[in-house]
Amino acid sequence: MRHVRLKEITRVYRFGINARQWERTASTEDHFIAYKLYGRTTHESGGKVLNFSKDMIMIANRQDLYRVTQHEFASEGRRGGCIAIHFTTEAPFDMHLAVYDCAEYPQLKSEFFRILDAWNQYRADGNLAAEYACVSHFYAIFSQLTALMEGKKRRPGQNQRIALAKEYLDRNYANSALSIADAAASVNLSQRRLNQLFLEQYRETPGRYLTAVRMRAAADLLRQSQLAVSEIAVLAGYADASYFIRVFHREMGLSPSAYRKESK
Repeated sequence: MRHVRLKEITRVYRFGINARQWERTASTEDHFIAYKLYGRTTHESGGKVLNFSKDMIMIANRQDLYRVTQHEFASEGRRGGCIAIHFTTEAPFDMHLAVYDCAEYPQLKSEFFRILDAWNQYRADGNLAAEYACVSHFYAIFSQLTALMEGKKRRPGQNQRIALAKEYLDRNYANSALSIADAAASVNLSQRRLNQLFLEQYRETPGRYLTAVRMRAAADLLRQSQLAVSEIAVLAGYADASYFIRVFHREMGLSPSAYRKESK
């Protein structure tokens, strides 16, 4: 994938669909990238069948035509099953209709929520900082998607394996089910050995590092968004909002609400 040269973000929205079938029959003015939050949709294009389901990203070029043959919307919830970004580019956009499984990259989901929140702020009052934030989140999405598509070039060696475990934590911190054992398994080490080597290389345990990453993510969201504390807890990797509040207070010295108030 060549570098995406953004011209303009034309629309960001969360939506649900109340039809089981529809068709895109003509080219449009913009491309789109969408994150599936709920449900399952089946697309057909050029003889290919693409299943678009939870925690997957779909990209469509403005020229891509397709037919939706099945759409399950009963489980999508009141606020809609997808977050979509429509955009134009300065140079030809070389990606065409495709889906990518992002279940192991929960930070991508976080970026879609962040760009949606920034877009809503920008549309509400023309906030210039929110407009810049939209662009930043847009490029973050494509940067992470490129890493997902191309994979990381891994070099042999013990230090590199620990660095890859650290990257694993960076990539998956928003998953509340993430464990240090998962990170250890991703580089074929025991949890005990990972703890030992991580401490030697970074002077902190992987557990402490993961908490720090989650706290930075939560602090950024508290400063830059208007999301509820319970929503921020989920995006920072905590299924239990009460536990998140306790950890945040312990690590940051004040509650999430107080931190947000003070930062403003």
